[in-house]
Amino acid sequence: MTDGMQTAPGWGASGSQTQADAEANLLRTCSGLKDRGIQVFTVGYDLNDAHTLDLLQNCASPSSFYDAKDLGGGLMASFQAIAVTVKETMVRLVR
Repeated sequence: MTDGMQTAPGWGASGSQTQADAEANLLRTCSGLKDRGIQVFTVGYDLNDAHTLDLLQNCASPSSFYDAKDLGGGLMASFQAIAVTVKETMVRLVR
């Protein structure tokens, strides 16, 4: 979940430290999680930056696990939808 664009720099492979490196790290992390079968939900709130929204959508698995809402009431709906999805798809162990 995020409330804004990437503003802090991150370390890159060549030792650089830029915002672009931070975004690349985010996408690499998202890909690594998804490659391990971990479901990634992303929620952007109060965002109007298309680039940041695209990053969040690309991070989610699948893209239907991405949502962007305004702060006024939409955020709770996003988390309720995530709860429903987790409840419906979660593996349950019984004795």
